Order: sequence, then structure tokens, then C-alpha cells
Amino acid sequence: MSMFVGIYLLTTYIIFYVVRHLYQDYLAQRWGCEPISRLNTNFCYNFFGFGDVKRILMSLKGGYSLYEESNQLNKLGLSTYETMVLGQYAIVTANPENAKAMMASQVDEFSIGVRSALFKDVLGQGIFTVEGKQWKHSRETIRPSFGKSEISHVAQLEPHFKKFTDALDRCMGQTVDVQPLLSRLAWDASSELLFGGSIGSLDMVDGTLKNDGFDECFITLQKYNRFRFLLGKYCWLVNPPARKQAVSEIKKFTQFYVQKALSLSKQDLENKSTGESTFLYDLAKTSREPKFLQDEILSIMLAGRGTTSSLMTFAIFELSRNPEIWRKLSSIVHEQFGDGSNLDLITFESIKKCQYLKFCLNETLRLHPPVSTTVRQAKKNTVLPHGGGADGLQPIFVPKATNVVLRIFALHRMEKFYGPNATDFIPERWENIRPGWAFVPFLGGPRVCLGQQLALTEAGYIIIRLAQTYREFVNMDPQSPPPLSVGAVSKLKRGVLVQAKK
Repeated sequence: MSMFVGIYLLTTYIIFYVVRHLYQDYLAQRWGCEPISRLNTNFCYNFFGFGDVKRILMSLKGGYSLYEESNQLNKLGLSTYETMVLGQYAIVTANPENAKAMMASQVDEFSIGVRSALFKDVLGQGIFTVEGKQWKHSRETIRPSFGKSEISHVAQLEPHFKKFTDALDRCMGQTVDVQPLLSRLAWDASSELLFGGSIGSLDMVDGTLKNDGFDECFITLQKYNRFRFLLGKYCWLVNPPARKQAVSEIKKFTQFYVQKALSLSKQDLENKSTGESTFLYDLAKTSREPKFLQDEILSIMLAGRGTTSSLMTFAIFELSRNPEIWRKLSSIVHEQFGDGSNLDLITFESIKKCQYLKFCLNETLRLHPPVSTTVRQAKKNTVLPHGGGADGLQPIFVPKATNVVLRIFALHRMEKFYGPNATDFIPERWENIRPGWAFVPFLGGPRVCLGQQLALTEAGYIIIRLAQTYREFVNMDPQSPPPLSVGAVSKLKRGVLVQAKK
């Protein structure tokens, strides 16, 4: 009997599989779709996607996976291809029209897919892991705080900048990796904005920077999330004790500040949120639910801190390797903002008006988008506008539940949109180009990053103050291109090795 049941179930599955594919083929023809390219057509290589997994893991270990894929797509003239990873069919695209479709014109046909599974145990029901009415409620609740903080946050940055330069000055004349220092700077500034008080990771204890255990927790999460991303819906298979401990510590840290905010009366919250903005106090005025506050604050913290830190890090990386650009930017900064003796000249409005600074930040975001990859999942059988046929310009069929991987890193380096010098750091290119959906460092559409202007303002302030404080940053690492550590936010494997000179 058991054998009969097994044969029946297998036969039923095969029939269902064949009928589904025949129906999908019918829809693809009806909707005028063309086949998608494959990077490798070898059957053994593609069997259950084991070949791609091996290639990706080897590239991740070396830190060159993003460069290799970008170079390959440019060489082949491709922007979209299909792949198989551990038995899961996926479409990979670096096409601006496909990006626009998934994030704007056809946004209701795609979900955030694997992101919810990847981060739900950390972020719970925060804005980055929910959809539909729940997401709209989170966005409407959080949006006012961003508008308020963009203006008020500038004045809060100077004390943290001073601690950063103090740490840097102690290494004057020596080679120093500024990546961890910039990460601490971003974390101190973000924690003050979020919690109403900085955690002081740039503070000195017995002559050295104090241990930043919280940052170590985020590093642990990023380490394991690289492999969890590859597993997709099976990401739960990678959750070792070290990751569980990191999640526990992060939540414990956040709960302390949430309880502190909830202990305040409504009048106290009103008094504290007058003037300079504090996200947690603003949110506590709209909700007294601890879980809601914890999830939303963690979501903002994870995204905002990482994005700003990455932008500042890669900006210094590029400016140290392009001294003529640094000199030009420094000259413009001194002309528009002075020598740093009058900080009132540096405001939210004046930062936005500095065109060359904006060009430098845009070029940094183009070459080094903090989020190199994002994923959407088809909620039903649908179509994307490009990727099919010999020219790659025909529509492609996207079966229901298919993951569509948007390679932002590769899209930003497409020679089709940025020319043969697409891999070069040239801020001046932004005088003439309007790349549209070929430039999406903060994504786009309804789920565009709420904190993009805040990140640009914070990074802009720090770059201005660095130009006022230091004559140059000398690059001390000749390796090019630099190996990357790819996770929720991209980092440099070898850091940013420079010598600061006044």
C-alpha cells in the first residue's frame, strides 16, 4: 500500500509540474516573451545550481564576485540572465527598465521575497521586513521623523567629528585604517539621533578606543547572512550559536533604550522631542507598544548606520586614490564653507547647494552602492520588459514565486549608460548625465529609502569638515580593484589604509 501511495504522489507531482510548465509556456508566448540567456549552458555545471554556488562562494572568499559579474556582463553585452542556485530558479538583472518595473510601475506584482526570512529574527515586524498595510503604517509613522531630523542632525555631528579627528591625529604620520573609525563615527551619530544619546564608541578608555561589542554583533550577522542569502528560503539552515547570540545582544541593547523611552510621560516626551529630533521619542508618542518600537528602531539603525558608514568609507577611499579630485573638492569647500572657524556656514541647505560635493557623493554611490544587491519575488506570473531574445531587449516571462535579483553594483557600472570609463571615479560626469533608473543607490518607487537625504547630509558634513581639517589623505594600499566584503552593506576587506596630513 505504501508503495502505491508513493507512486501515486510522484505521478501526481510530475503531472502537476508538466501542466504548470505547459501553462507558463503558453502565457510566455501569449505575452510575447523571449527566452532569457544563461551565463553557462553546461548541464553538469547547472544541475541544481551547484556550479553557480561553487563559483559564488569562491568569489565571495576572494572579494571579487561583484567585479567579475559586472565585467562579464559588460563583455557579453548582457544585462539579464537566468540561473539556478541549489535547485531554486532565479533571474538576475542589471537592467534599469526591469528595476523600474519591480520597484515602481509593477510594484504590486512583486514582494520583498527572501528579505523577510533573512532578517525577521532580528528586525521582527519592522519596516524592512513587512509589506502591505503593515508597511504603509510603518512608513507613515516614521516619515515625519526623517523630515525633521534632516535639518536638526547637522548640529549634532560636530562633537562626534571631533572625537574622530582626535583618534586620527593620534596616528598622524602613520598608516591607519579609517574604515573602523568611520563606522564608529556613523554609529555614534546614529545612536544619538535614534536614542537621544550617543553610545560613545569613539570614547577613549585607558588610552585606547573602548571595545565596541555592538559593532561586533553586526559583523557576525553580516558574516552569516552572505550564506543565508544564497540559501534563499532555506536560510534557516544557517543559524549557528554565534549568530543567535549576536541577535540576542542586539535586541537586549535596543530594549534598554525602548524601556527608557516608555518610562517617560507624554509631557516628558514632548519636551525631549522639541528642537533636535530623536527617533525613539517621536515614535513613543505614537505608540506605547515595546515590540513595535524595538522593531522599527532596529530597522532604521541597521539600514541608516550601515548606509552612511559605507558612503563615507568609500568616499575617503576614492578621494585618497584621486588626489587631484581631493584638491579640487577641498578648494571648493574652503571657498563655500570657509576654513572651519565658522561652522554656522555648514547647514542642511548649504550642503545641498554644493554641487561638486554632490557629484563626488553620487560618483561614490555609483561605483560603490552600499546595498550592492536587492531581491524581489514575483507574486504571480508576470513579465519584465527586457532580457529576452538575442538582443536582450525583448520581454521575459517571470513565473510566480521566482526570485528576481537586481545587481545594483553591475547596473551602476554598465558601459551602456556610463561609457567605456564606467569603472573610473569621475565626479565631473554628473554635470551632464541623467541616468534615471540606471542609478538606484537608495532603490526607488514607494519603498525608496526614507533616509537617503539624511545619509547624504551626514556624509556631506563629514567630508566638508575633513577637507577643512586635513590637507590630504595619502593612499597607502596600491591594490586595485580592492577586494570587497559583501553583505547587507558592502565593506572593504582590507579597509581604507591612508596617511592623513594637515
